[in-house]
Amino acid sequence: MSNHLGCNGIIVTSDKRTILIKRSKSVSIGKSTYATSVGASMKAKYALDGHQAFTLPGLKHAILCEIEDELKIPAKHITDLLFLAAYRDLVEGGKPQLAFAAYTSLTSDDVLINFTESLSRKTAACWDKESMELEDGKTLLPIDISDLPHAVISQNAIKVRVGKQSRKLPMMPSAIATIIFFIMYLDNGGIEQ
Repeated sequence: MSNHLGCNGIIVTSDKRTILIKRSKSVSIGKSTYATSVGASMKAKYALDGHQAFTLPGLKHAILCEIEDELKIPAKHITDLLFLAAYRDLVEGGKPQLAFAAYTSLTSDDVLINFTESLSRKTAACWDKESMELEDGKTLLPIDISDLPHAVISQNAIKVRVGKQSRKLPMMPSAIATIIFFIMYLDNGGIEQ
């Protein structure tokens, strides 16, 4: 996996919301922009099996691990995982990307509480370097998935309803692409579950 596979995912909570993450100023790309629920490169330690082979079960395991690393949602709370698209991100020099959607049995409030509690524990324990690399940001923003098809999308931002107001959220193209793939999935009869 010399040119790491990027994973960009939409998490759909049981109350029909997705969680966006405001990326920190310390990440390598997309500083201070909003990202989809998961935006990570696949880690070999999660994806390879005992024979160092990359398999479909390894891919699924790696994505579940990234969901837990980034949003603190354990795999036992993921009820479905769908692959939406594979593409190349030109902003990152053609890096291969995989867009997915994952459904969780948790509500958006559950996700926010788990995430906040996890950050509080890590801050109290003085984060180590590996722990710091697991979170791209500290601010989560729940969005109703029913509002996504009505969003105004441009090459570097999305304007979407957040609560009772419409907000323009700066985003990287890979995050926007993932949202578009998810909207297409819903438009083509995909199940909101």
